[in-house]
Amino acid sequence: MRMTWLYRGTAFSLLACLAVGGAGCVFSGTYCEEYGCDGAGGAGSTSSTTTTSSTGVAMDCIPTETAGPKDSTCGIFVDPQNGADSNPGTLTSPKKTLGSAATAWTSGKAIYACAGALTDTQAVSLPAGVVLYGGLDCAAGYKAGTASARTTLAPAAGVIPLTLAGGAAPTEVHALTVTASAASTAGSSAVGVVIDDVKATLDRVDVTAGDGVNGLAATTPTDNVGSQNPNDPSVKGTDGNPANTTTPATKNPGGPGVVNPLCTSTGGSGGDGGEVLGMVAQSGVTGSDGQVLPVPNPNSFGLGGPGEGAIVCMPGHDGSPGGAVTDGDGAHGPTSIGTLALDGYHGTPGTAGPDGKPGQGGGGGGGAKGKGSPATRGASGGSGGAGGCGGKGAPGGGAGGSSIALLVLGTSAPTLTSVTLHVGKGGDGGAGALGESAGVGGNGGGGGLGTGAPTTPAACNGGRGGAGSNGASSGGGRGGHSLGIAFVTAAPTSGYTVQKGAPGQAGATAGAGAQAEPGVAADTQALPAQ
Repeated sequence: MRMTWLYRGTAFSLLACLAVGGAGCVFSGTYCEEYGCDGAGGAGSTSSTTTTSSTGVAMDCIPTETAGPKDSTCGIFVDPQNGADSNPGTLTSPKKTLGSAATAWTSGKAIYACAGALTDTQAVSLPAGVVLYGGLDCAAGYKAGTASARTTLAPAAGVIPLTLAGGAAPTEVHALTVTASAASTAGSSAVGVVIDDVKATLDRVDVTAGDGVNGLAATTPTDNVGSQNPNDPSVKGTDGNPANTTTPATKNPGGPGVVNPLCTSTGGSGGDGGEVLGMVAQSGVTGSDGQVLPVPNPNSFGLGGPGEGAIVCMPGHDGSPGGAVTDGDGAHGPTSIGTLALDGYHGTPGTAGPDGKPGQGGGGGGGAKGKGSPATRGASGGSGGAGGCGGKGAPGGGAGGSSIALLVLGTSAPTLTSVTLHVGKGGDGGAGALGESAGVGGNGGGGGLGTGAPTTPAACNGGRGGAGSNGASSGGGRGGHSLGIAFVTAAPTSGYTVQKGAPGQAGATAGAGAQAEPGVAADTQALPAQ
């Protein structure tokens, strides 16, 4: 058995220490941890009262320094085979799961776990200040096991197995194997261990993260933009009224405007037919403009047709088509790398395509002039057809999930010793999709018929409503990452090895937008916090 003593911070044998310092000699448990002492201090040593420099756990409660924890005052004990979570967690009445032990833990104590598989099915969170000793030989009184002995935590798929919660007190984990299986949900990630804002030490810890899941591919929307038949009554203009002799001192009303029930587009009303005042026929009325009227409007889209006066009436102008929209981009560039949070990695989907725009309603047709004798009201104009609705834009392709062994959110880099990190493949980004096709505009209503034409001619037709524009296509999601350590501020530089997988491929962009980028495969990678 090799023992080391300290005098004013310097390591000596016991005789040499006594020669220079006498009563000032103190047994160094920290040195034993660092250099591998094989036993406790022995008679007359101060090991039973000396604590470690960082955790407050008594030396004779540390399995590597003693033949096993001295008694139940050392902490909470976990035995998956013989324990029960209803137990108090003592040396003789242990807990069954690590999660239950973490809930029962109090400051200054340790958690002791047998070598072999834990039975936890849910995620485990260790409070700041916990010292977890795994890989122990429970049959020998929770004595330190062999160098390769590990306690294994492998809960259900889709959860982060282990989180070291934030706090001021440092946390230590010894001799533990953590496995995060791949989930089945599109775009989900596999993350082994999350270290929140806490100073953490991982010693002889093996972490395996499964593959990230491919992102969800976008699909073309199928929202109903209305009938594709321009003569459908919901969008077709209303016919004008024929010339007639009923109450000739009033105007013959034009066909009323039609409003598309699915979007904001209205055909202009037809112009009224000319009335008769004192046996004098009046001119027909100009049809109303279709809405929404573009500004400026150099092509006269949707303007109402003039009524008959010195010249014949004119039909309403066709409405303008819906304006074009820009296709969405794939997830690319520095801001698309994703973010980190307590619940894991959040990838970047492709940009959704905006919705198409509705077409303008057609202008109403001009009304016809009446005649004075016999007094006859002029025929009225037909209304313009309503414009078609714009198609729905496609949603963006989903981001691929990542595979991350160790996720570090704090400002301090964890201390790693003999840590192995096995990382799976990043999930592929989901492809974007084409936008929905737009609805068509309705045909204009017919002008009312005249009587005894050409003395009282027919009124004019309404203009056709403009077609909506198609919904824009969407971009693909970014590929997921394969990372040994993903961190926000600081990452360790030694004490670990990484076996990486492949990065996820970029999701294809469906339209003219920018293409997405693949994921990253790296031992360490900085990512922003969410």
